[in-house]
Amino acid sequence: MEASDVIYTDTLEYYSQVNDARKRRIDPAETLWQDLRTLFERPSRTKEDKPTASFKDTIEGDLTDIVETMMQGKSNKEIADTLLISIRTVGASKNVYKKVPLTALPFIR
Repeated sequence: MEASDVIYTDTLEYYSQVNDARKRRIDPAETLWQDLRTLFERPSRTKEDKPTASFKDTIEGDLTDIVETMMQGKSNKEIADTLLISIRTVGASKNVYKKVPLTALPFIR
């Protein structure tokens, strides 16, 4: 572990302890926690930060690509190379498709 990782881990532990003390209503901890909070809390996302495509659309597109490539009769390695995914992902996808008829998948045209 590098020195920077150790320092960061120690700082997170300290932040956690200050937060626990704040929850127990120890007065000095509240002020200290307010100062530390700006360093450790994630900023809230704005509408501009949110991805344009929904997770569902992304997954459906990925699965459609896998199924279409599988239907071309390619090997797992060829599918993985074509779609830039791992061979294990292709194998796992094939196991799912063996159990579910393709007509049951709403995103397959």
